[in-house]
Amino acid sequence: MKSGYLIPLGMIGEDKERPKMSYSAKPNLKIRKVWSEGYAVTGNSSGAIYMGECFAESHIEACERIVEGIDRNSDGTVRLRKDDNPSCWGCGLFDNEEDARKSFG
Repeated sequence: MKSGYLIPLGMIGEDKERPKMSYSAKPNLKIRKVWSEGYAVTGNSSGAIYMGECFAESHIEACERIVEGIDRNSDGTVRLRKDDNPSCWGCGLFDNEEDARKSFG
């Protein structure tokens, strides 16, 4: 990984060895990927973006650990869209590239 890049909490860099973990204590703990869907607004646009990956027990937990500025409700909980996915600035956060590319490529 290039120097100067910030690695979000929990994100595994290519140059880091994956930690040895006991999965018996947290059976759902696994490496989870996070993708942000593309967007088109006020003359700007982007396709899907790979946000990173981390060890987490759920997709929502992975999003919380990787994505700074995740959309939250007034009580601090993660806001979910109608498709049950969290979002950041209105862009859905998905666990795979295919779903993230459906709206704007």
